[in-house]
Amino acid sequence: MISRDSRQAGHPPGVRPLCDAELSRVPDPEADARGRADRARPAEGPGRGQHGRVQGLGFAGDYVQAMWLMLQQPEPEDYVIATGESHSVRDLLQVAFNRAGIDDWRPYVEQDRRFFRPADVSVLVGDATKAHERLGWYPKIGFQELIEMMVDADLANEKRTPGRAEG
Repeated sequence: MISRDSRQAGHPPGVRPLCDAELSRVPDPEADARGRADRARPAEGPGRGQHGRVQGLGFAGDYVQAMWLMLQQPEPEDYVIATGESHSVRDLLQVAFNRAGIDDWRPYVEQDRRFFRPADVSVLVGDATKAHERLGWYPKIGFQELIEMMVDADLANEKRTPGRAEG
């Protein structure tokens, strides 16, 4: 859909323009790491959103490979690039906290109904069959490995810069 809309808007085949928010600045990786470290600390107040919300989550490198494969095609086509799996926020929390050596994430995370998004679709899962069949593309990094990579990176950053995220 995005590729089709981009073509209709006169953009080159296979290219989706980034929105202004994506182009406005390159994020500060240290600030992002500090924010993630803050979120990993025990909850002192309300947490965020719906823990039961389900959607797909994939590794950016896999999606970049899919984009490269699309650009190698003789004619532009529309593809859905997705893992085909869905996981809840609860699933993510369980994997992440287990990786950090914490068995029960519930004392650290609370739900706050102010952050619920009732208009959201409750389950989002993409069907990448066309990408599998025509591009030979399949994601290489699974959900658990992705979450563990993210936690490992955060823990390594914490060791390099202890206490940075604190007040």
